[in-house]
Order: sequence, then structure tokens, then C-alpha cells
Amino acid sequence: MQRIPDALRPNFWLKVGAFAAALMIWTFSVTQPEIERVLEAEPQYVNVPDGLEIDPDQAHRVTVVIRGVRRKLDEIDAGPLNAELDLSGVSGPGEQTFTVTSASLNLPRGIEFVRAIPSQLHLRLEPRVRREVPVEPSFVGAPDSGYVLDSYTVTPPVLTIVGPRNRLSLLAAVTTDRIDLSGAAGAKSFHAAVFVSDPYVRFEGDAHVTVNVEMRRSP
Repeated sequence: MQRIPDALRPNFWLKVGAFAAALMIWTFSVTQPEIERVLEAEPQYVNVPDGLEIDPDQAHRVTVVIRGVRRKLDEIDAGPLNAELDLSGVSGPGEQTFTVTSASLNLPRGIEFVRAIPSQLHLRLEPRVRREVPVEPSFVGAPDSGYVLDSYTVTPPVLTIVGPRNRLSLLAAVTTDRIDLSGAAGAKSFHAAVFVSDPYVRFEGDAHVTVNVEMRRSP
């Protein structure tokens, strides 16, 4: 019977147990069957050139199919999956096509990218523009008995909006939140927030106005 080398004698059985456990883990990992999983990936656009905006109508989600052992796939399920698309090569407005690849997903080792649906994103990039638009107050409620709305002023009368050029071209005005005139008589001032109907257009600066109304007695 061969003797145990002196270098292995300290904690010999602990070393044997650790080796056996490592061997079992390795055996389990290499024999575990691979499966495919379908996940939703959120497009992430990086290095977007200054002054350009992506047409939001085309910024849809991507379905990806990946393959790997269940343990690895479960780790991906624990967090959001992003499809990163680099726009650093875009030189100006117009239509551009980007392919979703394994590099776009930044998958961990042991996970294989199978395909993406759609496999490409065809985007239209619009110039970012600014435009001043008038503010229209929105009135509700009935004034005090015998009074009607005679006139009103809005301060400031216009606000600046920012967004893709094609979106801004569709907006003629922005409106305030509803201003309740119930029981109003004579002169009155209201501080109101202003609302833009297109969610992809935003205000530059404060989006509040003061609305001064003048009520007069009806004939």
C-alpha cells in the first residue's frame, strides 16, 4: 500500500472532500441539459449624436431567444435585459438600420445568443427642435350667478417646447389644467400647470402660467 505524500497529510480528508464536491459540481454543470428561453429586451441607445432624437413611434421592444443551462438562464431572469445599440456612427438625421447581435446583449459566459425578433431595428432620427407655442386656458365650472367670463390674459402667453421635429409640427398650442370658475365674480387670478398632449414633447423651463380673468355681469 502506497503511503500518503507528506505534502498531502495536513487536512487530508478535508482536501479529499473539497475535491469530491468540486467534481460533483463540475459533473452536474456539464451534464445539465441546455434549454432555450424567450425574453423581452429593452432597446438602449448609446452615443446618440447631440441635436438628434429617435422617433418614438419606432422605439419598440425586442424579443430575444437565448440558450444555456437553466441555472445560468435563471440568473439573467433576475434582472432586466437590455439590447444596447451604438449610434456613434450616425452622422445626421434620416433613417438608419441597426442589427441586434450577441454583443448588443452583453450576455454572460455560458449563454448563447440564438436570434432576435425583429433581428434589426429600422429607426428614423429627427432633428431636435424648439418652438414657442401659445398657451390656451381650459375653463370649467359656472361663475357666480349673474356673471359671465368677459376676458382673460395668460402670463407668459407662450411657452417653449422641445422634441423631434415631426412631433412639434403637429402641435398648434398647449393647454392649462382645468381652471374652475365656479362662483367667480369680478377679477381673479389662477396659477395653473400647462399640459402638452404629446408624451414625447417636453417643455423647456417652467411649465406654469398665471391666468387673470375678468368676470362681468350678464345683461
